[in-house]
Amino acid sequence: LGGGGGGGDQVGPLNGAASAASVASASAAAVQAAEALAKRLWQRKALWLVRAPDGGGFIARLHVVDLTNKYQVHGLDLVELRAVWACLPSAFDNDGDGAKARWRLGVLAKLEETVRKQERRELPAGLQRHPAYRAYLDACREAARKAGESSGGAGSARAGPGGAGGGSTGGDAGGDDGGGPHGGGSRPPGSAPNSDRGSERA
Repeated sequence: LGGGGGGGDQVGPLNGAASAASVASASAAAVQAAEALAKRLWQRKALWLVRAPDGGGFIARLHVVDLTNKYQVHGLDLVELRAVWACLPSAFDNDGDGAKARWRLGVLAKLEETVRKQERRELPAGLQRHPAYRAYLDACREAARKAGESSGGAGSARAGPGGAGGGSTGGDAGGDDGGGPHGGGSRPPGSAPNSDRGSERA
């Protein structure tokens, strides 16, 4: 029995190290996915309009050159296009020639064209939803799953070295086989007196 307990003690740290490595690998993958998504959000500056500090007011004051260059919507997926369209103001400041309004109509035309392609099942998967979003969500879920498994495994490993105590509990319930010399010492405080009192009452 003593040898078996020693073997269990040796396996615990090995399992813990493997678990920690698994969590670290999943966490690194989540970081990489987050960096890839952040890179997309940085490069597609039209997405910044969704989080404009003054909402439609900020966008309405932008120069038409910024709208048509810095904030152009080429390459956005369908969800991103919808988000950008939803945040645009109905009118723009200093738009005497209507150039800003035409830019806005161009965004709408792009959105409608993308929706028609989706309805005809002609829209590539990457333009339905860019893979960076799914990769980030999947990586975060996997990292959380690995962390949960590691926590559960650590709890089991901590219980392992105290297996004598666990065995004695089994011995209390089922007989003398589980406890050996540890049976009485590891019995929960007060359990023996309670059982004795139960016998006296019986």
